[in-house]
Amino acid sequence: SSGINAEWPLRPGDNSGIIKLNSAGCIVYTILQHYMWLVVFAWMLIEGVSMYLAVVTVFGTYISRYMLKFNAIAWGIPMIFPLIGYFSSMSTKSVGGTSFTSGYVSEEMCFLNPQSW
Repeated sequence: SSGINAEWPLRPGDNSGIIKLNSAGCIVYTILQHYMWLVVFAWMLIEGVSMYLAVVTVFGTYISRYMLKFNAIAWGIPMIFPLIGYFSSMSTKSVGGTSFTSGYVSEEMCFLNPQSW
């Protein structure tokens, strides 16, 4: 078919797409995907705070430049976690005399490695 398949980077064991497994593109794709999911959840939290301010505490809650602050929080704070996850998983860890390296990206698909969490 001539359509774009949105699932191609996530199929386990499939290395036929544009982004190859265990490549820099796969790592960037995984970091961006992790970041975007966290941004979605941050915006849900901010929407909840905004609704709380509008419905529960109607009077006396003025936040100057609130959209600028909300944007900085929702787009800035989630950036920290994928970077910490990626750089912390690059190191070799030792547990009970056995050393191992658990990668940030799964070996089978361009997605977070479930064993690294």
